[in-house]
Amino acid sequence: MKWVTFISFLFLASLAASKHLPRRYRHAGHQDTIAQATEVTPDEFRGIALVISSQALQQATYEEVSKVKNDIVELQKKCAADEKSDPECTKPLGTVFLDEFCHEQEIIAKYGFADCCAKVDPERKDCILAHKNGTPGFIPPFQKPSAEEGCKAFEADPDQTMGRFVHEYGRRHPELSPELLVRLGKGYGDLLEKCCPLENVVECLGHGEAELKKHISDTLEVMKKNCELHATAGDYLFQNESLCRLLVHYTKKAPQLTFDQLYEYTKGLTKAAAKCCHEDEAHKLPCAEKYVSFVLGEICREHEMHHINKQVCKCCGDSLTFRRECFSGLGPDPEYQPTPFAPDLFTFHPDLCTADPEVLKRKKQKQLVHLIKHQPNSTTEQIAEVTGYFTTMVTECCKTENHEECFTTEGPKLVERSRAVFGEQ
Repeated sequence: MKWVTFISFLFLASLAASKHLPRRYRHAGHQDTIAQATEVTPDEFRGIALVISSQALQQATYEEVSKVKNDIVELQKKCAADEKSDPECTKPLGTVFLDEFCHEQEIIAKYGFADCCAKVDPERKDCILAHKNGTPGFIPPFQKPSAEEGCKAFEADPDQTMGRFVHEYGRRHPELSPELLVRLGKGYGDLLEKCCPLENVVECLGHGEAELKKHISDTLEVMKKNCELHATAGDYLFQNESLCRLLVHYTKKAPQLTFDQLYEYTKGLTKAAAKCCHEDEAHKLPCAEKYVSFVLGEICREHEMHHINKQVCKCCGDSLTFRRECFSGLGPDPEYQPTPFAPDLFTFHPDLCTADPEVLKRKKQKQLVHLIKHQPNSTTEQIAEVTGYFTTMVTECCKTENHEECFTTEGPKLVERSRAVFGEQ
């Protein structure tokens, strides 16, 4: 499947360790080979291969990095035509990248990787990864071409112009994720295509470049805020009751999914925050983009097997490097028909007082999902108010001697009060 192959390439070939990934996501696609990468568009494959090569060989020229990238691309074409044509065709994607990287004897000797390439994995991988340097000034400042030079270069060779941009940006910023850098390259190409025919080309490019920089800062700011929120709220509140409210948002985006599916997917996103927010700044964003990509890939795999809805279909069908942004931008499914109110789903029993804390949390989450499926356009304030009513009722009833009598009396009152919040009475 497309997402499996692409993310495996991204995750393994970018030298990221996946041992901390939840088992269900870690297992998916871990045996994918370069021969299977035909399921990813050629542009996406070339873009990711270029980013990975540029961030590994930071001091190398674009031409040198392109040689490594082209070797990988050519091998992929060869393997796609005949999987038995080369022993590399059946190796895991991450191993293939490292092999191709180390085959360039002159380049690795020139930039000090010979000792790394003499090792065997995982020591080889760790050694190469240790060479990454995000220190400002490690790579000389980029001499940006003039508007005239940039437009002439783009007119002569659009792919190489975007490639050089990605290379120059990526090697100076190893802390940025491959997905983000590929998005920037696409944005830069779109910008040149739009601005170069105009009379005010300098002004147009200046405004567009500011937007690209804003995209970077916005992406990093979202990451920062989510990590601060996770540090304050913890896993459970981050998934359910904090400003993030993953379970609420994803129930609105894909209400056709079952509670168990929604719980697992949002739990996976929460685990991504738990893992990646503890990384240093150089690895935080790449870690988050990769882990989130795995979880969204699971959603898209479910969509391939059982159609979810049109807006999820669009996100899963669009460019894989834009998938996270697409999902983040989704609101409630506009074509979803809310489930009718079912009183039996909101029946409360004394076992709420004796249940294990984790079981109680799960019950509360299930009630929340049922509520959202009934009221998909509910506001944050409405959800918070109803959730508060539920918590208060459970607390008060569990203090009484006769739990069952209390729930029998207060349960219907809670239902009516909640329906009133949503204007159903």
